[in-house]
Amino acid sequence: MKTILSEIRGAKLYSISVDSTPDISHVDRLSCVFRYVLNDGPIERFVQFLSMKGHGAEDLFNSLYSFLEEAKLDIKYCRGQSYDNASNMAGKYSGLQARIREKNPLAEYVPCFAHSLNLVGASAVNCVTTVSGFFDFVQNLYVFLNASTQRWELLTKGLDSNQLVLKRLSDTRWLAHSAATKALSKGFKNVKTVLENIAEDPEEKVEARTTAPGIAKKMDQLEYGILLELWTPILDRFHKTSLKLQSPQLDLNEAVQLLTSLKEYVNSLRAQFDFFEKKGKEITGSISYKEENQRKRKRSVQLTRHDGSADETVFSPQQKFRVMVFLPVLDHLNSALCKRSEAYSGVCDKFGFLRNIRSLEQSDLRRASRNLIDTYVDDLEESFEDEILHFKEYLLADTYLQQNEKELKCSIELYMYRPLRNSSALQDIFPNVATALHIYLMLITNCSDERSFSALKRIKNYLRSALGDDKLNSLTVMCTESDILRSCDFNEILSDFVERKCRKMNF
Repeated sequence: MKTILSEIRGAKLYSISVDSTPDISHVDRLSCVFRYVLNDGPIERFVQFLSMKGHGAEDLFNSLYSFLEEAKLDIKYCRGQSYDNASNMAGKYSGLQARIREKNPLAEYVPCFAHSLNLVGASAVNCVTTVSGFFDFVQNLYVFLNASTQRWELLTKGLDSNQLVLKRLSDTRWLAHSAATKALSKGFKNVKTVLENIAEDPEEKVEARTTAPGIAKKMDQLEYGILLELWTPILDRFHKTSLKLQSPQLDLNEAVQLLTSLKEYVNSLRAQFDFFEKKGKEITGSISYKEENQRKRKRSVQLTRHDGSADETVFSPQQKFRVMVFLPVLDHLNSALCKRSEAYSGVCDKFGFLRNIRSLEQSDLRRASRNLIDTYVDDLEESFEDEILHFKEYLLADTYLQQNEKELKCSIELYMYRPLRNSSALQDIFPNVATALHIYLMLITNCSDERSFSALKRIKNYLRSALGDDKLNSLTVMCTESDILRSCDFNEILSDFVERKCRKMNF
């Protein structure tokens, strides 16, 4: 803890992220994570679980502000904050982020990218009834086969070696849908065969034998086949993007670029209905839609003011599925991604030019740097305008960057920052450029507190439900920040322990 707080004070500027969860003894724990920049780049550290008196924004702010004062961390040096999308955290007028900005207007709020992406997918599932029914079917299929060890053994034996066992859906981690659809898509025909064998097995219970044919019949529906083939690649892209968005090394411009590319990918699928229909027919073996196999009641059209019959647009089952299911899902995903991306536009307008310094005109660089100077009056000097123009020429003369830009293992912003931080000569020439890059890299882009929740569950389990707060915080820091633990001088720690626990009295 002392090492982490010392690093934060040394870095001066920092970002914060908090999130709460109940532990096994039903006590709410407010996890606190700091992000700051050292010589090698940005670092995110768990500090401790803060005490909570309530879930209101004021209670959260009081807990956080009290800790900052105790740790001697001045809130005026806070330059960023990131939370999930709950109103008590992200509320624009009375949430935690608003109360912190009352104390420090420069504490830029960046919504958690991973949480935002999770909400995008969850809302798309509920926008169409057919899609909701499809995911209910996926969950019911897993529940049915997993409810019996005998049925699960039949499933595992029925799958090929390169196929995945079925996965359950998750209410909190929506992207767990990706593993569920991927497993079902790979082993679709084998799973169907297992269900048919269960239905014909006289040793199975009557309930299982009657349920299996109903589930297998749904696997014959072309609509579900199309949805399975549609959602599998979409969820795979969402899942991999979400994993990248959770990386502590991710910077803001790259995160926005990932969201934009995901939006363009989803939009490109609108013209590929025939492709997904073909794959749906291949996997289900059905060539007709469910509606084609049902009797239809002829609709009675009443005349209103005009003579003659009213024209009614009649869709074929294929057109109806495309217009009422396929396109609405993609459009909802696209619009939700656009809406979530807008939340980052303000921050990107300020710092987006840093990625394109070499290609921007001098007038554009002056305008962007002036905007940043006006925002961070206490951090940047007036000479930043001329510095950024000089720094552009410095980058253009960097032959290593020109030849190896595509092979860089870090973002271009971090590549620019490292020599400025590690070379005192360059830092003297470009002090404001170094500060601008420092602020940008320090902005937190995801709510990393959930990583500490996993440690909390391992440390405070049912065997240690009465674990004290101090010991819980110490063990969690040791677990989550093991690299610092390995670098500690244990001789000093042991000496301190001996002095505190020694019972020998000197007279």
